[in-house]
Amino acid sequence: MKKSLCILLAVITLCSCFSVAAAAATPALQVDAKAYDNYYKVWWNYDSGAVKFKVYVDGKLDGTKPANASKSYTFTTDPYTAGIKHKIQVVAVNKKGTDFAKSAVLTRYLAPLVPTLSYNCTDTGYTISAKVASGTVHGYALYKYNASKDKYEFYKNFTKSIAIKTSNQNYKDTYRAKAYVTYQKTYYSQLSDYITCKPTMGAVKLKSAVSKAAGKITVSWDAVSYSNYTGYQIMYSSYDGYGVFRMQGVPKNTTSYTMNLIPGICYRLKMRTYRTVSGGKVYGKWSGEKVLYTQAKVEANPNIKYLLNFKVKVGKPGATGCARLNNALDKILAKIKCGPSSTYYLYDKVRFAYRYIATQQFKKDGTLGATGSTSYSTYAEGVVLQMLQNYGATGSCYEYNYLFHFLCLRMGLHNTYMVDGMVDASGGGRTNHWWCMMKIAGNNYYFDPRMQRYMSDATALNFFCLPLNGANKYSDYFRFYDAKAELK
Repeated sequence: MKKSLCILLAVITLCSCFSVAAAAATPALQVDAKAYDNYYKVWWNYDSGAVKFKVYVDGKLDGTKPANASKSYTFTTDPYTAGIKHKIQVVAVNKKGTDFAKSAVLTRYLAPLVPTLSYNCTDTGYTISAKVASGTVHGYALYKYNASKDKYEFYKNFTKSIAIKTSNQNYKDTYRAKAYVTYQKTYYSQLSDYITCKPTMGAVKLKSAVSKAAGKITVSWDAVSYSNYTGYQIMYSSYDGYGVFRMQGVPKNTTSYTMNLIPGICYRLKMRTYRTVSGGKVYGKWSGEKVLYTQAKVEANPNIKYLLNFKVKVGKPGATGCARLNNALDKILAKIKCGPSSTYYLYDKVRFAYRYIATQQFKKDGTLGATGSTSYSTYAEGVVLQMLQNYGATGSCYEYNYLFHFLCLRMGLHNTYMVDGMVDASGGGRTNHWWCMMKIAGNNYYFDPRMQRYMSDATALNFFCLPLNGANKYSDYFRFYDAKAELK
């Protein structure tokens, strides 16, 4: 009996040992995890008869991973709130659907998202704003570009706003930034895109621009609220926009300035401050624009005042009846920027067309001659076509003036006429001549671009918009000067 009892005890003891050994044979589930922008990657190696694995983040199931032959696993979680900590755990599941192995709970921190930078510059420094799309941020690390080393170097940490004062020694600075959070240690985002900051000054408030004397414009403005500037710049142009312009420097600590310009010309202008920094210039914002005409010398020519005040677009382009001539005229108008779509005032359109014919049409710098059919409906059209085809030759008085007449018609000026009459001859007596007449405010005035060719000063408008007397004899003309650069 005692012997049998000993044998039974021995068997029970042996079975218990096997059970303990079987339990100890289940290996621990070892996992690791790494934080990225707003998600985690979790990986593990496990060979224990598991059919799948469940991944939990903060106690909630994030997803599952089936077992594979290599027994090596990588899992990417869903996105989570950046800048805070999360708890990660992996659980192994057997064929019965039972959880039989659990990893330790890992605590990991997501770094903040990459910030987006913006800035506001003044004349004394910059305020740089950094913003992330979502998540927690404890501060920002700013990095400044070092041109000599061609790399970004750590500049300074900021907890909230990033405000930088400068001594204006640098012409511009370029920055990038990282967002960060600090728990047991500091976690940084990736570097942001770069921004380039320049010290800038606000816009000048342009109060007025007036012309009270021939060719003079007086500009007035409000004093600026800052002091760190070198002077002012006034940009002005007699063209439609600022494709061709001039700059006028104005000293500091003044609020008005008078410019000597060309009489009877439409100008547009605006201004800004500037500061000289290390041999370069930093500019303030442009003021609003003023558009006005300089006073003309009009003692004997009230019609010029009428033209100066005619600040509207003219009528629809007139058809000559000859498509080939229309095309040639449109090429000239495009060249001198006086077509129907131009925003030039009437005065400028007429002046530019007149100047072109008087000084440019017969220069051998290319052809605007019409091509195609030789048919035309009037003698005048034939004269103009012939002149255009003989580009570079010397034209007669009726060729010059017919061209001016048709250009005015094509621009939409339907009150221009050819005139044939007797004028004083240069050698004495009277001679036959052709010119153009335009009816303005009920009065007739003449234009003679061919006679203009006889004048030694090609920049003057000697026979532009002058009064006619009853005998169609040339009156004493008024003379004012234009700039050679006016016609391009």
